[in-house]
Amino acid sequence: MHSRHSEINKKVSEREKMPKVREGYAEKKKQEILEAAKRVCKSKPVHDVAMRDIVLEAGMSQGGVYKYFSNLDEVFVGLLNQESVSYKVKDKIEALLQTKKDSFEMLHDFIMYIGEHIQESMTAGGEIYFELVALYSKDPQRFMKIEDQLVEVSNLKYIQKKLNDFITQQIEVKNFSPAVPTDDLLAFMATTINGITQNPAPIYNVDEKKQVAEAGNVERHVNTLSIAVRKLLGE
Repeated sequence: MHSRHSEINKKVSEREKMPKVREGYAEKKKQEILEAAKRVCKSKPVHDVAMRDIVLEAGMSQGGVYKYFSNLDEVFVGLLNQESVSYKVKDKIEALLQTKKDSFEMLHDFIMYIGEHIQESMTAGGEIYFELVALYSKDPQRFMKIEDQLVEVSNLKYIQKKLNDFITQQIEVKNFSPAVPTDDLLAFMATTINGITQNPAPIYNVDEKKQVAEAGNVERHVNTLSIAVRKLLGE
C-alpha cells in the first residue's frame, strides 16, 4: 500500500511540474518572436511591417508564430510592454526631487532629463518604441483595441507624470506663477515632447543606411521647451 501511495504521489508531482516546463518554453518562444519583430522593425518602418515579415525573420512556421501572437497588434503590444519603468529611471527622478536647488533649476533639470532619456532610448533601439507610439497616436480606434493589454507605463510617461506632479505642486505652494491655465501648460508640454519623439530632427547615417536622430537636435529642442515652460511659469 505504501508503495502504491508513493507511486501516485510521484505521478502527481510529475504532472505538477509539467505546466512549469511548458510555460518556460512558451515564454522563450514568445521572446524569440519579439526579438525577430525588433529586427524587422529596425529594417523597415513599423507601419510597413506585416506578420509575414515576422514569421520569416523568426524562422518558424506560420502556425508556430500565430500560436503565441494571433495578430500584428499583439506582437506590437509585446514590444510596447517591454518598455516598462526601470529602477534606473525611478532613482534618477527621486534624486532630482531630493536636490536643494531653486524650483526653476529643478524644473530645468527635470525637462532636460527627458531629453537625455529620449536620446538614450533611441541609441539603445528605443526608436522602435517611439515609432509604435506614433503609429497608435495616429489611429485612436486601433489603440483602443490594445489599450487594456498594455500592462506597464512607459519610462517616458512615468517621467512626464512626475514632472506634471512637480509643476502642479510648485504652483500650489506659489513657487510658480503660471501665465496660462495649468491644464493648458501641461498639454503644451505633452504635445511638444510627443513631437520631439516622433520627429527628432533625423539625419541620414551612411554606415547604417537609415535615418537616425541627431542627439544635439533633441537636446536643443528640449532646452527650448525648458526655456518656454519656465517663462510661462514666471521665471
